[in-house]
Amino acid sequence: MAGSKKRIAKQLPRSMRESGVPLDKILPEGYKISAVLAEFARPYLGDASTLDDVHSVYNIAVIAWNIALMSRYERIRVLMTVLQVVPPDERLLYKSAITELIERKEQYFAEFNYSIASFEVIDKGNRYDLTAMTKVIVDENGEEIHPAI
Repeated sequence: MAGSKKRIAKQLPRSMRESGVPLDKILPEGYKISAVLAEFARPYLGDASTLDDVHSVYNIAVIAWNIALMSRYERIRVLMTVLQVVPPDERLLYKSAITELIERKEQYFAEFNYSIASFEVIDKGNRYDLTAMTKVIVDENGEEIHPAI
């Protein structure tokens, strides 16, 4: 986790890195899910220039992130369900993007086992801010398995 924490910290805005605030205060429990999601989606945000574009990229990223947490069988089933709502002429593109993101999740973000429940992209004029929430998962005894961050 220490290596991942440093990698994510490098992606924080310079003002946060240079603020003097200890990293554990910026990244509770080692990270902040919105910072992790931003880094996860970063390679796909290059051409996104509008709020709708940015939101679409994060939407696909969250879908892929959550699918990556499933068993192989469930992944196929859910991916096929997701692709049914995509226009037929765009399905191959979506399938390719989601598959690439699933591989990215497994390769670089495997230690983050939180399901992303929701996100919001806010237009700040000169930048887009991201907030995200994880889903609290409880076992049969009502005990939290993954606390929300």
